[in-house]
Amino acid sequence: MHPKIEDKTVLSRFVIDSFHSDKTKFTNKYKRYLGTFEDDTIAAIEVCEGIVATKFYVTQKATITKLLITTAISLRSDLNDIDIFAENAGTNLNMDYKKMGTSDVRTCISTKNMEGLALAMTVLNKNIDDNNDALEDQGWSSVQWDAMKAKAEQVRLLNQKQNQMEADKETAVSENHVKFDTMWGITLNLCKAGKAIFTGNVRVKEYTITTLLKRIRHDGTTKEEKAQKLAEQLALKMGQLDFTAKDFGIDDSWIEDAELTIEGTDYVLNTDDEGGILVDLKEGSYTAILRKPTYDDVVIKFDIKAGETTEVVSELKAIDNGTLGS
Repeated sequence: MHPKIEDKTVLSRFVIDSFHSDKTKFTNKYKRYLGTFEDDTIAAIEVCEGIVATKFYVTQKATITKLLITTAISLRSDLNDIDIFAENAGTNLNMDYKKMGTSDVRTCISTKNMEGLALAMTVLNKNIDDNNDALEDQGWSSVQWDAMKAKAEQVRLLNQKQNQMEADKETAVSENHVKFDTMWGITLNLCKAGKAIFTGNVRVKEYTITTLLKRIRHDGTTKEEKAQKLAEQLALKMGQLDFTAKDFGIDDSWIEDAELTIEGTDYVLNTDDEGGILVDLKEGSYTAILRKPTYDDVVIKFDIKAGETTEVVSELKAIDNGTLGS
């Protein structure tokens, strides 16, 4: 599971807070963490927090996304009307009524493809404009037409605003990538040391990025947001695979850069530094192959249910002679 840039400052803050509680254990074993290490690390985190105001970007982006989805959903009744008007207009249209473009708009709404929605609405509105007289003869009104054009413009502007916000954030990060890399490097080092200290102890979770990332992505949502996400997953018949690759017979031995190929999909995914992969999949039964040089390949079967997270842990066994997997 790879953290987004907006997650990294939050994760780094979690880890340094845990370090503060466990500082004696770290300093008794490793000299690096003596002296001003904690203060210097907090200062590095604060710099990155200042560069990317995480809550601002996340909150603003969520607000825009919500407006986009609300606008998109409101189009469904309009699309139903257009379909009937177009079908009733029949040969008076300059095209087959099924090719007006309503189906493409519906697909974008269902998949929450908002940039695709802007393009699909442009095509649909052009077709409506070309056939407006024939549609008006069947009851299509200028009020409905104006409303459709207004919604198309709103979708375009909101997409533009969201893209600009994302670009601003990425620019801020790219211009200061050394500072972010420094902060994240310290965090990963602390996690590695924490795992070494707390192996076999429940405290190890406080230094496990995959676990912490799940915490901030799930616990940070309201009940209403969780319910909405669940409803969306159920409607789209989507579920989630939470996959972890481990070394056979060794506790807390996550395997990084193992390749998971999910048959019947385009997914060829690599595990992160804690052996994790998190991916959305359509409901159904799957077969996957896990590969890593010097390990035997593993065939994995699992089921995905809509609105649920399926946890799969697979162990790779090293090849005795050190040759590559089959």
